[in-house]
Order: sequence, then C-alpha cells, then structure tokens
Amino acid sequence: MTRSRADTQKPSAFVRAAVPSSPWNVPAERRWRPLLGLLLCASSAIVFASLTVSMIGDLLPINARTGVGWIDHVLADDYYSRALPTLVPGTIAYVYFHWLGARFFEHT
Repeated sequence: MTRSRADTQKPSAFVRAAVPSSPWNVPAERRWRPLLGLLLCASSAIVFASLTVSMIGDLLPINARTGVGWIDHVLADDYYSRALPTLVPGTIAYVYFHWLGARFFEHT
C-alpha cells in the first residue's frame, strides 16, 4: 500500500487536537506582541546604557561633566554603580534555580 504525498504532509491527530485550542496563539494577541517585544528591547537597552555609564562613572574623575543631563545624573550616582556587581551573582543563581525547577517539573 503506497501513501500519497498529501497523506504524509498532514499533521498527526495529536497536533490537530493541540494546535487549535492553544491559548498562546490567539489572533488578537498577534497585533501587540511585536510591539511589546520592541518595547522590552528598547527598555532593556536604555537600562543597559544607563547602568554601563554608571559603572564607567566610578572610573572617571569626580567632577567629570558631559553636558548631557541624564548622563551627568547617572555619572553622579554612587548607588547603582555599586549595586550592579552585587546583583549579578544573585541573578545568575535565580535564573539557574528557575531553570532547574522547570526541568524537575517537566520530568516528574
């Protein structure tokens, strides 16, 4: 018995049953998801830039001025330039344990 090409390209019964009822691909969400992704990327780029400038500010002389208001404000900051290095190990541990918990949940 030979199968036609159309029969081999049809999804299985499991896939046909799972895909239409999937809550992750609702047509109403397809409009704002790319916008949300761009917003998250832009905000993370802004936070990364300001924290990088804050870290560099500790290496510059005390009275360093650039003439740009937000950069001068970030350069004068003493808190975040010291808090960022202490947050990195905790963030790495949090991400690792979150991943580990997801693996345990998936395989039990």
